[in-house]
Amino acid sequence: MSVYAALTALNAQQTKLDVIGNNLANVSTVAYKSQSVSFSDLLSQTLSSSSAASTSSNTGGVNAQQVGLGVAVSAVTTDVTSGSISSTGVDTDVAINGSGYFIVAGETDGTYYFTRAGNFSVDASGNLTVNGYKVCGWEPDASGTLDTEDAVSAINLFSNADGTSKQVIAPQQTSYATMGGTLDSTADSQGDSIFYIGSATDTITVSGKLSASDIATDITQTVTTYDAEGNTSTATLTLSGGTVTTGTYTKSGSSDSVTLSVVTWSDGTTLAFDADGNLVTGEYTSSAGTATTFASSGTLSTASGTSIDVDYSDLTLSSTATANSATAAADGGIDSDMDTDSSATISVYDALGNEYDVSVSFAKCSTATVYDESGTAKTITTVYWAAGDSSDNINASGSGYLAFDANGKLVTGTYYSSDPTVTGADPESYTFDSTYDINISANTDSSGNKTTNIDDFTVSMNMAAVSMYTTGSIAVSASDGYASGTLTGYSFSSDGTITGVYSNNQTQVLAQLGLATFDNAAGLDKVGTSLYAVSANSGSFSGAVVAGTDGTGTLTSGALESSNVDLSAQFAEMMVAERAYQAASKLITVTDDMMQTVINMVS
Repeated sequence: MSVYAALTALNAQQTKLDVIGNNLANVSTVAYKSQSVSFSDLLSQTLSSSSAASTSSNTGGVNAQQVGLGVAVSAVTTDVTSGSISSTGVDTDVAINGSGYFIVAGETDGTYYFTRAGNFSVDASGNLTVNGYKVCGWEPDASGTLDTEDAVSAINLFSNADGTSKQVIAPQQTSYATMGGTLDSTADSQGDSIFYIGSATDTITVSGKLSASDIATDITQTVTTYDAEGNTSTATLTLSGGTVTTGTYTKSGSSDSVTLSVVTWSDGTTLAFDADGNLVTGEYTSSAGTATTFASSGTLSTASGTSIDVDYSDLTLSSTATANSATAAADGGIDSDMDTDSSATISVYDALGNEYDVSVSFAKCSTATVYDESGTAKTITTVYWAAGDSSDNINASGSGYLAFDANGKLVTGTYYSSDPTVTGADPESYTFDSTYDINISANTDSSGNKTTNIDDFTVSMNMAAVSMYTTGSIAVSASDGYASGTLTGYSFSSDGTITGVYSNNQTQVLAQLGLATFDNAAGLDKVGTSLYAVSANSGSFSGAVVAGTDGTGTLTSGALESSNVDLSAQFAEMMVAERAYQAASKLITVTDDMMQTVINMVS
């Protein structure tokens, strides 16, 4: 029987050496899990049974006499503890800091394999792969939302499930910009009041050609006027009920006769034009002997109740003019000669990703004492800002006033020119804000056609971070618009989110890795290429979870998990197995010698 026992020892130790050899062979395999062999003795042959002590015979108990029949391999156990994590610097390398497993798609739909190896790569079609298998996780829907409660599927970093491309990020139209920095408090004040940096409207000028059609159907022109505080109002100039009378007139002080066309409107406005259509002024006497003084100006009352001069000196009468050839324009408004104290440029993008530069200028206006609603006095300094375009293709418009207190901090809210709590007081109010709109529209040519294909849009400019000190500068600190961009790289976060990095410095979530956990990970079946499959003793795969939950552990990007093979332990086990193998071999040799002796005795 010793020969058979020795043979079982040789087989068992050979298996142990096989396992050790496999461990040593995979010492550099990414995330390899070492194995160990456990032995158990075989059924023993009973030569005599045990007996209990006897009082009748006054004898003691006797143990059974058993001879073992050898050894057998009882288990080959996988050590699922994590190996050390080593940095590689490769963007697509990922290591798990816990007990989770990456999920890869099997050969048929709905089947999966599992691996700890995170040496991922991206194939020509954009599939995230490991050792030729597609890595699984969740991909965003059309709105960019990831549903981590859904079943996982193969991740593609180039295309969405609906076929749209992830390699290009769509442009985003600018909707806001944030301004920050410091305005110069030592600049000269340029305004007439805390809420105005220009001049009031004095005159409306009517110019162009007056046609017979205009006289018959009226002239209506609407203009924007400014008061002394910079408040705007609408003034509508209407000349209606017009008639034309042509006759011979003699200018006072002259004996020469001239032909004049006298246009009279229902409001009493009377204008006279000579034979060339030019406006004439002065005292003239008609052929009937009636003296009339013709003027080149009139007056107009605005909606705010003020009276504005109307200048007609640039108006001519033409028999060939078309309707609406005469126009009106009001003077006044923001001072075009003001000095710019500070300026900044905002790069804005339309919906197609076209970039335009919008300039924002700042000019110190005035300093005055105002009162809040409780009657508390406050000294503020106002700054006028105005937006303008730096491109021939767009019009950028927007303006307003910022207010700063004596400490240079931005002031917002409503204030009054005098104490509003005084009985009977009706002070003028001023409202200041920190956010204003800049309106962007396409420029048009002489025919009214857009010079660029964009729809009007508005950029909200937040200036809450602007202050006023002695020195400094102002600039745009953030904005949300950008042009389209192409995918240039990837990054993996600790929860498995894969973010694409684009050429326009923008990022976008491409997918998220899902991890699997098992009740008995050591029970997984090894199926080659560092993959595992569910077995009857591993526990089932019930669905993926997010990295960092359910004990899976977080992820480390740019790193890989090393093999957990302990070389020193393997060499020690190898020496023990070698000695055990030699001893079993020696037993066979000794048994052979004994048998040879018996044979020699018989012969």
